[in-house]
Amino acid sequence: MGIGPYVAIVWRRKWLVVLTTVVAAVVAVLGSRLIPPSYTAMTTVRVAQVSSDAVTYTALSYNERIMNTLARLLTSREAMEAVAARFTPRLDAGELAQGVTVEVVPETELLEIAVEHADPHVAMAVANTLAAMMTERDHDVFYGPGGAVLDALRAELDLLGATLADDRTALVNLTRRAEAEETAEPALEVAIQELRWRIRYQEETYESLLGQLDRASLGQQLLATSISVIDPAVLPERSGRPSRMMSAALGMMLGLVGGVGLAFVRDRLDPRIRSARQIAELGDLDVLMAIPPFRLPRRDRKRLARLDHTNREAWEACRALGRMVFTRAQVRQERSVLIASADAGVGRSTIALNLAVSLAESGLSIIVVDGDVRRPGLHQAFDIPHSPGLTNVVLGECSLHDALAETTVQGLRVLTSGSIGPAFSQAMSAPRLGPVLRELEAMADLVLLDSPSILESADALEWAAVAHRLLFIVMEDQSLLNQVAEAIRRLGHVHCPTIGMVVNRAHRMVPLPPENPPFEAPTFEPRAHALQSAALTMAPRDTITWVGDWNA
Repeated sequence: MGIGPYVAIVWRRKWLVVLTTVVAAVVAVLGSRLIPPSYTAMTTVRVAQVSSDAVTYTALSYNERIMNTLARLLTSREAMEAVAARFTPRLDAGELAQGVTVEVVPETELLEIAVEHADPHVAMAVANTLAAMMTERDHDVFYGPGGAVLDALRAELDLLGATLADDRTALVNLTRRAEAEETAEPALEVAIQELRWRIRYQEETYESLLGQLDRASLGQQLLATSISVIDPAVLPERSGRPSRMMSAALGMMLGLVGGVGLAFVRDRLDPRIRSARQIAELGDLDVLMAIPPFRLPRRDRKRLARLDHTNREAWEACRALGRMVFTRAQVRQERSVLIASADAGVGRSTIALNLAVSLAESGLSIIVVDGDVRRPGLHQAFDIPHSPGLTNVVLGECSLHDALAETTVQGLRVLTSGSIGPAFSQAMSAPRLGPVLRELEAMADLVLLDSPSILESADALEWAAVAHRLLFIVMEDQSLLNQVAEAIRRLGHVHCPTIGMVVNRAHRMVPLPPENPPFEAPTFEPRAHALQSAALTMAPRDTITWVGDWNA
């Protein structure tokens, strides 16, 4: 399937798409106005690492850890409490933390501190305060108040130095004592020897600690950081709330997508007839003709419409349909066609009227019967009384010749509905209608029967039981698929052959071409008063014009 059917669906539902788009745009604009304004201030801080000229993996890893650690510390509860305490009145630390974002700029030594707040002055002040705290607490942030390893080494060296000094003093005193005595005591000699060994061990340990202190001091110098503010925050002038134009554009975009989606969903769920393919799926019915819509003056919409040159497209379609109906009837020696519909208001009576006029103007003898006795309309189109008519003939109240009325169209006669009395329902039965219809067929080339709608009256099935052929009328965008399917099912029980289907008020529908169109040649000529078949061409309209309701 190409893109054409989808475009047709969107075009058919264009007002739904437009309405959804407009509503979405309006909602987006109103919603953006309800969002409280927020201002974002940003400051950039450099965390420079003092290192040797050699770039090592350890140095790079250390710098990355420092940057990430600093980013986490700046958003910690302690940092937020410290910032909030610097303002009068004091800010809410929890609310403040939700608006602070710290990002490490990749492949740089830069940190971007962004602060979002409803007050632009507060946003600027908080961003600059965080940057100032970083520069103030440069050493403490990374090494702590105790000096870390260096302070520990120095404390241990001081303690060991004091112990070593005490031991050396004790050694000097013991040595002098031993020299003063002529014969030194063995215990004194042992004490002097142990003290010398301990002093030697302490001296070695002291030298080792001095080396560690030198190396740690050098490493600290190499890994030391220098924090500086590169770009302080300024007062933000524009709110972060989206503009009306941006909100409207975004709303229209989303609304357009949603509207198209709703159009497809609505079309999928729509039970009305919209394409010839839907009709083809209902059964073995061909769409013979799609009659385009036309306009009428408001004052003329309460009567059946007889088409003329002002509605040329619809009239030409009726002329073509009349020729197709008559040709198919000729092939099978059939002289009566029932024009039926599933429901009322689809233009069934109007099509019957214009088919009769077009065939009569082509030189044929046509009789049109108003079989809808409950809601007759043909007598109004020709300005003739509705009685005597069909019911009077069937009940034997008058003869058929007396009930037939001549019209201003040569070759066209009308059998109106007749009067409605207590016994009119008895007249609308196949055994009573059959003989009348056979007599009418003997009097004309073709008899067109305008029946009531199938789902509203059983009279339509009575007519279908006696008519030779049936022409089914539907209206695009109005006839319901389930109703048409039910009407076709009912017609199947009376075994009335169907010529095909006519789609009234067809804006877009195009009949599907038959797979193997049969060639059907006429087998009999019109009656003596009709033109010869070789000259059967559609005659131009006369000057008499009827107007009325196309939907009757």
